[in-house]
Amino acid sequence: MSVPLLIAHRGAPYVLPENTLESCRYAVELLGYRVLEIDVCLSRDGVPFLWHDAHPNALYALWRESGLRGDGLFAPRVPLPGTRLRKPVGRLDFETIKEHFGYHCIVRMPRRNATEHAVACAIPTLAEFFDWMSRTTQLEHVFLDIKLTDPNRATELVEAVTVALQSTSEALYERITLLSMDKAFLEALAAAKQRTNSALRLGYTLELRLQSVVSPGKCRPDALANKLGLNVITAGSAVWRIPFLKSIFRKIVTAQVARLDAWRTTNPSSAPSFYVWTINHPVMIAEFAQLGIDGIVTDNIPKHDFDSVAIVPTTI
Repeated sequence: MSVPLLIAHRGAPYVLPENTLESCRYAVELLGYRVLEIDVCLSRDGVPFLWHDAHPNALYALWRESGLRGDGLFAPRVPLPGTRLRKPVGRLDFETIKEHFGYHCIVRMPRRNATEHAVACAIPTLAEFFDWMSRTTQLEHVFLDIKLTDPNRATELVEAVTVALQSTSEALYERITLLSMDKAFLEALAAAKQRTNSALRLGYTLELRLQSVVSPGKCRPDALANKLGLNVITAGSAVWRIPFLKSIFRKIVTAQVARLDAWRTTNPSSAPSFYVWTINHPVMIAEFAQLGIDGIVTDNIPKHDFDSVAIVPTTI
């Protein structure tokens, strides 16, 4: 069994604000990661940028904004409820987003400059990220988790990513995978990719929810991957830590690994890679590393304490 790859989630969020160039640099240049997973939104004026919460009033976004989610030392800083700028980022121009959105420190830290870190780490455009990526030899691949659900903007997104790549280095095409949790948007994304003859790789992100417990047999992301010709499948849950749910999700992951192994036996070139997210506890990382998955997305740093995983990929 090959050793699964460990993937840095949004950079190094327990050191610097998530989805910022500073956080990504820290994960790659100081911690030695070779693969990142970051989040991408699209502004009203068509600028793709690194940001997680497409709508500040979504339940999950409110949880993260409160600082109770435990995603790191920093929480998103967004316009206050009831103000005119508290709306989906897709309805705001990027300059407005850059001015009124950001991060703030939610934990008292021994470093006095923690707040300064949050203020200094600006929201980067995807073009700025690609520019840095093109100048570093250490980052081998990046997964872009697209936070769009409107199929009508799929072509706009593909074209915006393409423009960002062309403005830096077209050699990055093979080092980038677009992920989406929304099936309708992913189908539109696949169609847009075909229309534009894009070389971008695509992947499906499956969130294992409570209904997965009731009907685990319906968790078949491999069927969608086969239909759309996807390169990657990722699966995860926000409730990994609940013991009986973890056991069920582990069975779902094991079954998915078995189906992909059978796929690779008959047609290895078309079978997608399979990653799980977001696992932070060292014991769980070690447990899931034994299941035959290709990689684990994690916030936990440093990673050099784990013998059961790798940070240098052999293939994506």
